Amino acid sequence: MYFTRFVAVVSPFTLLTYTGRHGLTYATATEDAPTAWPVQQFVSRPDLRPPVFEYNRTGESDPGYIFVAPIVDGPTSGYIMTEDGHLIYATPASTYAPRNLKPWKLWDRDVLVYNELQYWNGDLVVSYGSVVIMDDTYTVMYNVTLQDRDLNPQFPGDYTSYMDTYKALITADNTLIVVAGNATPWDLSAVGGPPDGWLRDSVVYELDIETNEILYRWRASDDVPIRWSKAPLGGEYGDGTSAAQAWDAFHINSVDSFEAGLMLSLRNCWAGVYVRNSTGRIAWHIEGSGGGNFSLDPRGAFSWQHDMRLKTDDTTGGVILHMHNNQNSKRGVQDKPTNGLVLDLDLKNMRAATRQTLENAERPAYAWNSGSMTWSPHSHAFLSYGSESRMQEFDRDGNSVYELQYGAPGIGFSYRGYKTRWRGFPAESPTAVACRQDGNVYVFMSWNGATEVARWDVYAYAVANGDEAAGFVEFPVARVARTGFETRAVFKSSAEAIQVEASGGGDDGNTTRSEVVKVQADCRASGIDVERAVS
Repeated sequence: MYFTRFVAVVSPFTLLTYTGRHGLTYATATEDAPTAWPVQQFVSRPDLRPPVFEYNRTGESDPGYIFVAPIVDGPTSGYIMTEDGHLIYATPASTYAPRNLKPWKLWDRDVLVYNELQYWNGDLVVSYGSVVIMDDTYTVMYNVTLQDRDLNPQFPGDYTSYMDTYKALITADNTLIVVAGNATPWDLSAVGGPPDGWLRDSVVYELDIETNEILYRWRASDDVPIRWSKAPLGGEYGDGTSAAQAWDAFHINSVDSFEAGLMLSLRNCWAGVYVRNSTGRIAWHIEGSGGGNFSLDPRGAFSWQHDMRLKTDDTTGGVILHMHNNQNSKRGVQDKPTNGLVLDLDLKNMRAATRQTLENAERPAYAWNSGSMTWSPHSHAFLSYGSESRMQEFDRDGNSVYELQYGAPGIGFSYRGYKTRWRGFPAESPTAVACRQDGNVYVFMSWNGATEVARWDVYAYAVANGDEAAGFVEFPVARVARTGFETRAVFKSSAEAIQVEASGGGDDGNTTRSEVVKVQADCRASGIDVERAVS
C-alpha cells in the first residue's frame, strides 16, 4: 500500500524512524526529540505545529476538511486541515489538547465547538472542563460551564466547570447536552466490591448556552443496573473503595438527540440506551453481546464502543443505529479488529440487523480507546480509529477511498476526528515575515482560519525621495497564488518594510491586510531557511 507523506515545513528536531506495517514510517521519541511524530512548522506562525499527514487516496472522496486534535504533551491545539495535510486553522494553544473539535449549527449560524480541559487524570480517565463555542470569525461567543451543587466530583478543586470533556451536543432547541461524573456511595457487593463502595455515576445535563442554567438532568444509576457493566473493579476503572477510586461502571461516551429522546452510549456496559425526554426513563436498550431488548445477529456484536448515533432511513422510515465499534479495551492487546457498525433497528419487532460493517481488511485497526464514526446512507462514512491515530473514509459500497495516519499509534491520537465542510472568515488579520538573502526579499504569509483566500498581494514600503521626513511610499511588488497555509513570495527590492493583503477570506475588508513588518536584514541570521520553508 502506498502512502503519501505531506510535508510543509517539518520541525528541525531529529527523528528516528522505523518502518511499520505496510510501509508506513513512524517516528519514535528520543531524549533529544521527545515528539513522537513529525510536525509542520511555519515561518509566519512558528507557534503552530500541526502533524504531518501520511495518506493514501484510492478513490473519489467527499468534500470537506479534516478536524483533528492530537493529544500530546505540552501546549497544543486542535486543527482543521485539508485531506492532503495543509493546515487551515489551529485553535488557541492550551495546556491540554481540545476535544471534539467540530462545526455545529446554533440559531441557524455556523459555529465551531470544542471541549476545553481544566483537569485531566489519565490513570482513571477523569477530566473536567468547559465547552467553547466560536462563530465563523473564530471569536468566542460562549464558554459554557457546569456547576451543580449536587454534583460530587471525584477530584474537587478550584475549577470553573465539572463537565467531562468528551461530549458536547447542540440540540435543535439550541441547548447544550453534556455529561459529568458523580462519585456516589454504592453497594458494590453484587459485583464483588465493598458494600460501602463508591460508584462513578454518569450524569447527563441539558444546559442553557447563554446562562449555564441546568434545564434537565438524568442519572444512569436511576435506570441502569450495575450488573450490566463489563468493567472489572480496579485499574483505570477504579476499585470502588473511595470517592477518588469510584468504580466507572457505565462511562457514557456519546450523546445523540433523536426525535423525542436521547441516545446514550454506555461504553463499559457494551450498551446503548434510548431515554425518552418526557419520562426520563429508558424506552429500550441494545447490548453488544446479547442484544438487550433486541434480537441481534452475530455480525452485529459490539463492545467498548464509541459515538452511537441514530438516524431515520428516508427510504423505509426505519431507524438506523451506527457506532465506532472498538472491540478492544487494553493498550497493546489486539482482541478483534475495530470497525464501523451500522444496524437497522426494527422497533416494532425488536430486531437489530446488520446493514454494514466497515473495517480495514488490509491493515486492521485495534483501537483500545477513543474513536468516532460519521455515516449517512446518502454520503460516505468517515471513521476515526481513536488510539490508532488513524482515520479512514469509505464510499457507500464500503470501499476505502482515503486513509490517513497523523500520529504514532497510541501517541498523539485524537479522541474523535471528523470530516465536514467549513468556511472561516477570521477576525484577526493575516501575519507575515520578510527577510533578505542574496539580493532577494523573501516574504512568508498566512492567515489562520481563512478558507476563502485565493491569492496574496505584497506591498513594499520605502522612504519617499530618500527623505525619511517625507514618510514612506507604498507600491505593489508581487502577486502570488495561495499555495497552502503559508505562501512564499520572492522578489528583488530595496524595500525596508512590507505588508501583505489576502484576496478573499474576510467579511471585513479592513482585516485582509497584515501589519506592516520590517524586512529583516539577513534570512540566515534570523534562522530562516528559505529553501526548506516552502509549504
